[in-house]
Amino acid sequence: MRCAAIRQCGTSQGSRFVQFRILGPLEVRSAEGTVEIRGVKRRALLAALLLHPGQVVSVNRLVETLWEEAPRSAASNIRTYVADLRASLGALRVVSHSSGYLIRVEPGELDLLLFETLADKGRQAAKDGDAPAAAITLERAAGLWRGEPLAGMELGAWAQARITLLDDLRWGVLSALVEAEMALGRYEELIVRLRRMLEERPLCERTWAQLMVALYHLGRKAEALVAFAQAREILTRELGLEPCPELREVQRGILAGRKALPWSSHHYTPPPSPATPPGRPLPHGVAGGAGAGVASRAGVASGGGGASAAAGGASGDSGGGRRACHLSPVVAGLVGRAAELGEITGALTRPPGAPGGAAVVALSGSPGAGKTVLLLRAAHELAPRFADGRLDQVLCGSTAHPKPVSAVLAEFLCSLGVPPRRQPAGVEDRAALYRSLLAGRRVLIVLDDVEDGAQLRPLLPGPGACRVLAAGRTRLTSLDGVRPVRVGPLAEESAIELLGDLIGDDRADREPGEVRRIAAACAGLPLALWIAGTRLAVRPSWPLARLAERLADESVRLKELAIGELSVQAAFAAGYAKLSPLARRVSWLAGSLPPEQPVVLPGSPDGVVAELVQANLLVPVEGGYRLDDLFRLYVRGRAETGEPPDRPHPGGRPTAVGAAVGSRGEADGDA
Repeated sequence: MRCAAIRQCGTSQGSRFVQFRILGPLEVRSAEGTVEIRGVKRRALLAALLLHPGQVVSVNRLVETLWEEAPRSAASNIRTYVADLRASLGALRVVSHSSGYLIRVEPGELDLLLFETLADKGRQAAKDGDAPAAAITLERAAGLWRGEPLAGMELGAWAQARITLLDDLRWGVLSALVEAEMALGRYEELIVRLRRMLEERPLCERTWAQLMVALYHLGRKAEALVAFAQAREILTRELGLEPCPELREVQRGILAGRKALPWSSHHYTPPPSPATPPGRPLPHGVAGGAGAGVASRAGVASGGGGASAAAGGASGDSGGGRRACHLSPVVAGLVGRAAELGEITGALTRPPGAPGGAAVVALSGSPGAGKTVLLLRAAHELAPRFADGRLDQVLCGSTAHPKPVSAVLAEFLCSLGVPPRRQPAGVEDRAALYRSLLAGRRVLIVLDDVEDGAQLRPLLPGPGACRVLAAGRTRLTSLDGVRPVRVGPLAEESAIELLGDLIGDDRADREPGEVRRIAAACAGLPLALWIAGTRLAVRPSWPLARLAERLADESVRLKELAIGELSVQAAFAAGYAKLSPLARRVSWLAGSLPPEQPVVLPGSPDGVVAELVQANLLVPVEGGYRLDDLFRLYVRGRAETGEPPDRPHPGGRPTAVGAAVGSRGEADGDA
């Protein structure tokens, strides 16, 4: 009889190949179709065994799983149920032991074991930095789930604890899958997945952070900050807790325009770039290998800075490593810059000697003018014209610690195939090798946050097909052949359009007068507009008049134009710190004049006017000059807090005519 049963089941173990699916409602299938397991208790017994495949489950655990209040015949009933399972699944499928029972499953029969195998492989691929393999494997693992494990079954606390653990494992796989897909730049597809995950677990801070990061990399910075506000509201309402430090750090990183954010794809290493870029072979004696080659358009590293740059040109981190692409991808938020964009792309696509053509275009503007986002948009539009790729760097010129030229050249040389051990030590020798490697190639060199001409000069290629697109706060007038493009305040209608993009056109249309008041208070400065719009976007219940009234008070306007670590005041403080002591005194005196009164500058010390004009803080107007509107409030605030000039001004206090510090002709000649 036993031998007949074994022959009927078709395997040496006395059991046929069966698929057990418990990652969702319980299903049992064989080659003939669905295997019916009749009876609630029999199904519960099978479920309890499948939750621990290949392991002995004690009779006591099985009783606890099957009954809230066990009958006296519980052990006998379990023996009956086991016999029924053997009849349905094979004589040797369920094995008896002295303390209980175990179920045997072959490879590929149980979805739970396949899930655990794929999850382990996916996590290992992630540890190895192989994002494509991790994404494919983890996607397969997640795809095995059809719903809540053993949905619809009433199981005891012991089994429910195991189900809870499995659900946590599934969640970990989903989170790791999101991180792998982030490393591959699949942000658009992730948004829906992450929102569904948050519907399931609204208190999961990691998932909120991943949603914020994904939105940020798509240029949807305001939505990312709205997500933070939603997370904070849920956490405080449900738990009485503030967001964790890591989630707050993501918010601060978004506000500051950082490239690297917590809970991003930071542990994935970028794939090595081609050994030699298109164009021409490397010179004799220069080593190639992994990491060599001009950073191509497809290899531009994603990161922060974009949306904040849309507002104010915040540069973010310069980063490090062998890849030279450190700027953000193109982002949303470019409004009212069509003329400047056309001038940039036109100049860099014409021969330098042709009318309007230039080998170097340098953007400049006051702090917060939106230079970086214009730079990025122009770079992306120009990219198809540069077959040999792009070299990008952020030079940190507006900070207290600009990036050394030698370090920038070292990274560029690495991207061009020269390992550090083969690079010369001096700046001049590195620059000479850099120019020789670029000769004969068509590469776009994009340099953000340039401090001055001295920092830019060694990074310029020699004559040829390469072009340079640079941006900084200072006008780079000391270099020959540079096409300057000033990035000034936005026109009123463009400022209103940017606010509408941030808060939603419907909301803006309901209070058009208040939108106009807010735009006017921001003086066309994209950083100020972005901060104002984001403050409103994260507070959808605020009437626009509330912020408009606050901004109308000049004494607190700069304090209101701040969100998180990002503020107009901080941007101007960095620019002010770069001025010479005399230029600071001049700006301090000029700031005390009424805004409508031109600053007339007779008899100034040489160069002070040029310094302020080159820094884009003093603007030539009819009859004299004027300070940038918000910078005037900044220097006035410093005066009102008691900061005096270093010494009395040679021309005395500003008069009704203006501040005596310079001549119009000097500034025009130098700046």
